[in-house]
Amino acid sequence: MGWQVCRLPKCKGAVLNSKVGLCKEHLYLEKLCMVKDCSSERSSSSMNDGSHLACTNADHLQILRDEHARVYEAITSKKARQTESRKKDKVSTSHVTKEDAKVSSTLKYSISRRFLPCVFVLVWSCGVVVNLSEMHSNEAFDGDQGVAALLVKTFEQLGSYPTFFFFDSSCRLYQWLLSAKRGVNESYERLRQLVCFVVDRFHFKEHRNTFCKKECNPFLFPDLTNPNGTPRFNSSIAKSTNSWLTAVSHIVRNVDEVQACLFCTVWWI
Repeated sequence: MGWQVCRLPKCKGAVLNSKVGLCKEHLYLEKLCMVKDCSSERSSSSMNDGSHLACTNADHLQILRDEHARVYEAITSKKARQTESRKKDKVSTSHVTKEDAKVSSTLKYSISRRFLPCVFVLVWSCGVVVNLSEMHSNEAFDGDQGVAALLVKTFEQLGSYPTFFFFDSSCRLYQWLLSAKRGVNESYERLRQLVCFVVDRFHFKEHRNTFCKKECNPFLFPDLTNPNGTPRFNSSIAKSTNSWLTAVSHIVRNVDEVQACLFCTVWWI
C-alpha cells in the first residue's frame, strides 16, 4: 500500500492536493507547460486529451496528446487484467505494489499519479501496531528513512529495545549492520548489540545461505519455542497485518499522507 507523493521523479514531498499531485515546493508547475525546458503557461484548452497540460506550441501539444494516449491505454489494460482476475476468483493485488510512474524523457514529471512504493509497518507479536513509516525505496536498509533508522528511532522513543526482531530479510539487515556502514552511526551499533535479528518461520524455509541458518535461524533460539516444539510467538503477525492493509489500500491510495495515516489510526482503534 502507499499514498500519493509528488509526481516529480525522486521527490519525497507530500501532495497538497490529490488531483494536482504536486508538493508545496513544486506546486508552481501546475500552471506551466509539462514539456521540459518550457516555461510557458498552459493553454486554455478544455479538451481532456493531454492538450490542456501543454502550452500553445504545436509540438508540445502533440507530445502531451501522445503521452496521454499511452497512459490511458496502460490504465485500460490494467483494469481489463484486474477484471479478468476477479472473474477467475482470484484477488488482484496489482494496486498494492507501487512503482514510480514512468516519466517520458521529454516531460518534467508524469501525468499519471505517483505513489509511495512501500509502507513499513512495525508490529508487536501480540498484534499491536508500533509504528508505520513511509519508504521511498522498497525496504532499504540505509538512509534517513531506511529500516535501520526506523528501528532506532522507534525503539529510542519507546525507551527500550526488544530482545528479538522478526523480519523476512533479517539476515541481510544483520549483515548490513555488521558492515562498515554501521560504524558511521553509534545507534546502529547499539541496535546490533541489543537486538537478535531472526527470520520469521514462514520465510525461513526459503533462506538457504549458511550465514542465515547460523545467525538468524528461529529454531536455534530456545526462548522462541515451547517445550512441545511449537512457536512461542507469532512471527508472521506482520504478514497478517499487511493482509489487512492490502484490503484497505484502494482507499489509502486515493488520499494524501495525513488523511491516510489518520484513516489507518482510526481504523486500528
